[in-house]
Amino acid sequence: MDVLINLIKIIGVFSLLMGLVSVMTWVERRLSAIIQYRLGPNRVGPFGLLQPIADGIKNVLKEETLPGTASKAYFIIGPMIGGFPVAL
Repeated sequence: MDVLINLIKIIGVFSLLMGLVSVMTWVERRLSAIIQYRLGPNRVGPFGLLQPIADGIKNVLKEETLPGTASKAYFIIGPMIGGFPVAL
């Protein structure tokens, strides 16, 4: 029973944080678009609420392209080498 209660608490906190992240992303993008006077969530779609969904779909469907003259191993390992000190 305690495990179930803890699992419900974890799911609740995680859901709250994920919702907060999406709202803060929407606010940041909306304010940036207003300040820069460009098309963005401030003028596109119903209150710009579909913009994060479109961004998520774009990121999932985005294709990694390997430059023709690049070494595949270095191209893949490079970001790992750069991120390793940050993770430490």
